[in-house]
Amino acid sequence: MEKENNESSTVSARAAQAAHDAIDKISSRSAEAEERLRQTSQRATERTQELSEEIAEYVSKNPMTALGIAAAAGFILGALLRR
Repeated sequence: MEKENNESSTVSARAAQAAHDAIDKISSRSAEAEERLRQTSQRATERTQELSEEIAEYVSKNPMTALGIAAAAGFILGALLRR
């Protein structure tokens, strides 16, 4: 009977250790994914800022062209949304 208890506790201990190891691995991978997501978000924010500045510069240098492009885009978008 004592041998069964020892075997049972050994199996339980191994199962508990395996569960802890799995949780540690998941936690580590989650932290890595979070960091990658944070970096990607930062790059996207920086790129959005750059594009915004480029568009503002283009519009200030070419106001009539920008107005024409905006009108055409509005017309196309309106036509697509009516469907």
